[in-house]
Amino acid sequence: MDYNELVQKKTKSRIIYKPNKQLKAIIGDYMLESATLSNKIIKSLGIDTIIVSSPEDIFELVKEGNKVDFIITNNLYNNSKYDGFQIAYHLKIILNYEKPLIVLTSSYNQDYYFLHKCGFDGYLTKPLEIEKARETVLKLIPDLKFIKID
Repeated sequence: MDYNELVQKKTKSRIIYKPNKQLKAIIGDYMLESATLSNKIIKSLGIDTIIVSSPEDIFELVKEGNKVDFIITNNLYNNSKYDGFQIAYHLKIILNYEKPLIVLTSSYNQDYYFLHKCGFDGYLTKPLEIEKARETVLKLIPDLKFIKID
């Protein structure tokens, strides 16, 4: 069982919001617990997900032409030579990724650094919260609306 299958198996989410258009996101995080929570929250927004455990996996999915609307990535990974700045640079400059790129970090009050120095489009802190995730995605995806499901 690969990392994505393991996270999907551990995640039982209830959809709370329905987007006005179909969306798909890559979530990159090396910590299973964090990836599981992030997956549950993004899925509760009615967004399909692909879960990976390294920046190299994200790069590979982008190179393969996977159609995703945004990427959420941890800023640091165990056993990887890439940090937040290098991840953003590799995706945006080397791979010419043009969709929103959101950093998910436990580094509080670092939004200026990640948004203006590293080149991320959005900034979220751990643990991920549904309303902050919803607000961030709304800001970054043109014409997106969420309908709350009772």
